[in-house]
Amino acid sequence: MRFLPSLIMGAMIVLAVFPHNVMETAAAPSDGIVINEIMYDPLDTEVENEWVELWNSGAQAINIGNWSLLDQDGDNLTKDDVDMIFPDIDFPADAYILVHTGQGANSTAFVNGRAEFYMWKSSSIWSPAGDDALLANETDVTMDFISYGQWNGTYVDDPPADFTYEHSNASAEEGYSIALENGQFRQSIPTPLEHNREDVHRPLLITE
Repeated sequence: MRFLPSLIMGAMIVLAVFPHNVMETAAAPSDGIVINEIMYDPLDTEVENEWVELWNSGAQAINIGNWSLLDQDGDNLTKDDVDMIFPDIDFPADAYILVHTGQGANSTAFVNGRAEFYMWKSSSIWSPAGDDALLANETDVTMDFISYGQWNGTYVDDPPADFTYEHSNASAEEGYSIALENGQFRQSIPTPLEHNREDVHRPLLITE
């Protein structure tokens, strides 16, 4: 029975290096354009390295002209609150968009199923303490909404009235993202403009 202490020690180490709070999850839509991954607490300068990834999980291209992405401010969806308005462009099936907080040149077409856009912000907009992101179509109908971190009425607002959503405490350590995997958000090694990986932040298992 000398293997039993090793098994117990291994289990204790797994729990120690893989905190439960990074596994709290939030459900997301299973079809259409979804918020797929957020890097909100990068290791380097936040405004230059923050991003949100969108993924067209459906089977058809979708035109996203005048769609909006925003860090929701209360329950208002007004153009004054919008952080990004997309140009007239078709978002292909199984393609990705990366929306940067900082400055750069917007894509004019998808290349190999990828495009990048920039909010042209001078400071960070995604709070490490907790925040929410809202994607709306050209008529301001909510297409997707997610929240992360600690909800206390300060950083994370209530979901929009036209979208059913239950907040969770999904979160990630500095330098990691939260990514959608099998309908749930979890801590991830960042995978911008790529398929999210399954169980990307694996615990370290050490046994004698």
